[in-house]
Amino acid sequence: MLTPKRLDLLRHLRRSPESGIRPLARALGRDVRRVHADGVALAELGRVLRAADGGLSSEVDEIASTIRIAA
Repeated sequence: MLTPKRLDLLRHLRRSPESGIRPLARALGRDVRRVHADGVALAELGRVLRAADGGLSSEVDEIASTIRIAA
């Protein structure tokens, strides 16, 4: 779920929250539809917060990952 583009999105929102998807896509230099899809996916994981006015932010400071390989 955490692709390089989604990690960039989280980093950006942590540093500077945006007023919506379009300003976020502009700031990241990405397509609005793709940023929207990434934002929805990250919101479902609880990584992106969406305010009542449509503003987007992230309070993520650290992401830890464990990969378990079954034998």
